[in-house]
Amino acid sequence: MAFTACILRAIVLLVLPAPADGHGTQHHLMEVVDEKIKSSPEDAGLWYQRAILHLEHEDTGQAISDLEKAEYLSPGKLPTYLLKAQALTLEGKLTDAKSAIDAQILRFPEQSRGYALRARILLKTGAPQNGLMDYRIALAKSPAAEPDLIHEVSTAMAANGAVEEAIEVLDAGIQRLGAIPSLTIKLLETEVQVGRYDAALSRVNKFQQSASRPEPWMAKRAELLGQAHRIEESRASWQALVTHLRNLPVNERDSTSMSLLAARAHEALTDKLPPQSPNE
Repeated sequence: MAFTACILRAIVLLVLPAPADGHGTQHHLMEVVDEKIKSSPEDAGLWYQRAILHLEHEDTGQAISDLEKAEYLSPGKLPTYLLKAQALTLEGKLTDAKSAIDAQILRFPEQSRGYALRARILLKTGAPQNGLMDYRIALAKSPAAEPDLIHEVSTAMAANGAVEEAIEVLDAGIQRLGAIPSLTIKLLETEVQVGRYDAALSRVNKFQQSASRPEPWMAKRAELLGQAHRIEESRASWQALVTHLRNLPVNERDSTSMSLLAARAHEALTDKLPPQSPNE
């Protein structure tokens, strides 16, 4: 929902003027659309734009009403069924939402958003394999897919038995987009899910070498080693992080982020020490 909502709001912002002072954008946009509808009530695009604004605030009844008006004025020309399916999903009317998104895909078979939304609906209605198939189609029709969609698809795949495919999707996304934190962390988590600790550690080492701040990756490496039950290596990695932090300039060492990492490292070391050596 969030991925598509951002796109739809961008459409409205592009076609309507922003307020001069930059404040009250939502209220201002609604006022502008209302005025335009008064002067051009037969303009389907205006009803569609107002539906987007209603849907953004989850006013589903008003959104559906405006979408039906837009569809009546310009049947088959606007992706009204996409928004209608979103509104119906918010209302919990999944069967009706599925019918609406089927109509959207029938009209606009090359648009990936419809397949992604239908995948979400199918997952909610207990048809995961059909949902995953729609996610695959959505990705295939989105060669420049954004991180949110990649994260969503890979999460669904990993949760429904297609873990290796989820890893492939994430890996391809990172190769195209770079080491985006949300995708990188998701990839590591997914590899750990299937016990591919060496692969995850290899990625962490690579990220640590190229990162402007290696400390978070040093901590991630220590955590992964612990999850792999390689306790001595994990302990050595936490100790290496502590030593590294001690050698940083004072202004860096005392920053909030570095202080939090130091606390994590000390906590991990304390947990792994024998009781008679609590202060090592």
